[in-house]
Amino acid sequence: MNRRSLILFIGFLLGILCCIVLYYSKDLILENGPIFFSGVLVTLLILLGLFLLLLMFANIDISLKKQDLSTKKYEKTSSSLILKVFPSLGEENAEQVSKSLKLLIKNRMIFSSISLMISVIVLIGGVMGTILLVKQNYLISEQTERLDTQNDLFKQQNSQIDTQNILISTQSNYLRAQNDLLNRQNSLLDAQNSLFNVQNKKVEYQSELLNEQVKETQIQSNLQDATRISSLVFLMSNILDEVSNEKRAQSGQNTEHGYRISDDLIGRIIALSRSLRPYKLLENKDLSKRLLSPERGQLFISLMYAGLDTVSLGKIFAEANFSYSDIGSIRLENKFLKNVNLSNSYFPESSFINIDCSSCNLTGAVATQTVFFNTNFDSANFSGAHLTGSAFTLTSFNKTIFSGASIYATNYQLTKFTDVDLSDLNMEFVWLKNVSFNNCLSWFTNFNGSKFTNVDFLNTSLQGSKYQNAFLVGTNFVESDLIETDFSGATVTQCNFKNVCVMKQEWLKIKEEEIHKNSDRLLQKYKVIKGPNSKKILNAEVACPFIIVEKQ
Repeated sequence: MNRRSLILFIGFLLGILCCIVLYYSKDLILENGPIFFSGVLVTLLILLGLFLLLLMFANIDISLKKQDLSTKKYEKTSSSLILKVFPSLGEENAEQVSKSLKLLIKNRMIFSSISLMISVIVLIGGVMGTILLVKQNYLISEQTERLDTQNDLFKQQNSQIDTQNILISTQSNYLRAQNDLLNRQNSLLDAQNSLFNVQNKKVEYQSELLNEQVKETQIQSNLQDATRISSLVFLMSNILDEVSNEKRAQSGQNTEHGYRISDDLIGRIIALSRSLRPYKLLENKDLSKRLLSPERGQLFISLMYAGLDTVSLGKIFAEANFSYSDIGSIRLENKFLKNVNLSNSYFPESSFINIDCSSCNLTGAVATQTVFFNTNFDSANFSGAHLTGSAFTLTSFNKTIFSGASIYATNYQLTKFTDVDLSDLNMEFVWLKNVSFNNCLSWFTNFNGSKFTNVDFLNTSLQGSKYQNAFLVGTNFVESDLIETDFSGATVTQCNFKNVCVMKQEWLKIKEEEIHKNSDRLLQKYKVIKGPNSKKILNAEVACPFIIVEKQ
């Protein structure tokens, strides 16, 4: 096999190899054509270069072997041939042309190889271009399909938009109709509201008339009660006349302690007091807020000045009802009011001098700005009574009840409280002078701003009481309970804290920081020691973990 056939065979094999590679790599070529063919081109160039180098070395060896045999003959033949064709060149020029032709013929295989390489490159470029065109056509067809799909979707969208526009137009028409109905409804509502306003005004006017009617009815009812009771006034006049008759019948007898009336007359007085029921008084065309009975007040005053003895008054007050009596301002002196029921009665700015009011019922009574001098209120009941601004001098309170009473800014002098519960009362700005509290409970009582002069709290529980800004001079707290008391800003001078129960061992230090700077220094005189843990005051168990004692 000659060299030409060998070269053709190798080229044929390379072509078949390229076809096989292209067939099995068509998908890869379509996806990554330029990169793939770049790799193939580089590989072919390297293989072709190696092939040409081998071929060139083979030509060189053959040429060297034949060079010695034919050089001289070839040179002479070529030179003579060139001189015959181109006689004008001369012998030297002919030799130069002969050498050039010799060199060209000698290296013809190299030039053939270069031509072959160029042909292969052009072939590969054409194949690459063809593949790229195929891929481009594929992409264009796919793009066309997607554009067609997109156009179909746009058509569907436009169709739906047209349908939507139709629905919106229909909805707008419905909304217009609805707005017309709403406007009509609003007009009807406005008309209805106008009618309601007129109706409300008439109802208000009717309510006013009804209120006036109710008011007039109440006034009429109270007037009827007053009219009914006025008929009893005639009976009361007869009873009081009977009292006068029985008093005259006792003339010449010893009436130093008062007149004694018959039990029959006492029974009539008791029955009359119960019949004189309270009612609301008419004041400036309006009914009063309080129920009162002026007739009971009149009967009570008449009995007070009738000069009856304590036996007769005792029988009357034990059964008679003088509650809600409208007594008004009155001065009673040296009178007997034991067991009398004056609950919810009205006697402000009055004077009670040398009166025995023991066990009397003064619940809810109004006795503001009233003076009580040398009065006995043992076992009396002041629950809910109004005593603001009243003054108590030489008064005795033994087991007296003050629950819910209003005793703001009251005055107490030479007064005794024994076994009394004053818990939760508001006793702000009261003045106590020469007053004693013995075995009393005064839990959480408000004494803020009050003045204490020579006041004795003996065995009294003052737990949680307040003495803020109070003035305590010569006050005696012996055996009392001062747990959780507040002396903030209070002025404490010449006070006795001996055997006082406290909760904390540092109580003296705390109170000395609370009280006013002009107060006595408690730590200089007293100290705190452990106490008996508890003690009993007015049937109440009081804690006593520590007590205060004087320093030796």
